[in-house]
Amino acid sequence: MKTRERCILIYNPISGHGHLDSWNALFVALLLKQGWNVLALTPDVPALMSRLAEKDLATSANLQILQWNSYSASYGLKEFLRRIWQRWYA
Repeated sequence: MKTRERCILIYNPISGHGHLDSWNALFVALLLKQGWNVLALTPDVPALMSRLAEKDLATSANLQILQWNSYSASYGLKEFLRRIWQRWYA
């Protein structure tokens, strides 16, 4: 997804609490439909994929889903997000 077009990172730090997963998928879907490139960081990739598949968005070329457990506490969150941004956007 390396591009210079509009890109946003959406992250769901907590999964398995119903409405948080639903709202995460809702915002990801809304942004995809508006033409944004979306990096979705989530601890439950299958749950997000399932919700997006219901909207025919799970295979969108503008979507990159990142597994939350790829986050390493040794980096710190700010450094981790900077590395993601450089990898997928820069």
